[in-house]
Amino acid sequence: MLRTFVFITLAVVLTGGSALAQGKTHKPVSSAGKTQSVPAEEADDKKWAFSASAMTYFIPDDRNYVQPTITADRGRLHFEARYN
Repeated sequence: MLRTFVFITLAVVLTGGSALAQGKTHKPVSSAGKTQSVPAEEADDKKWAFSASAMTYFIPDDRNYVQPTITADRGRLHFEARYN
């Protein structure tokens, strides 16, 4: 039980640090021969981001299993599919 708590705490600390280190940048966008600067948030709202992961569970005195997760993000929209 203690090992599980330590593992979860370590995972949260390690993954949370990368989000705090991200800064805001401006990406150039060209339209009709002109180049203008658009904030990164607006440029990223128009792009889809996909990811996939698999969590393995080792359960004592029972069957072990893998739980895959697929996510798709676009701006504030978030889709997530899991299979148990």
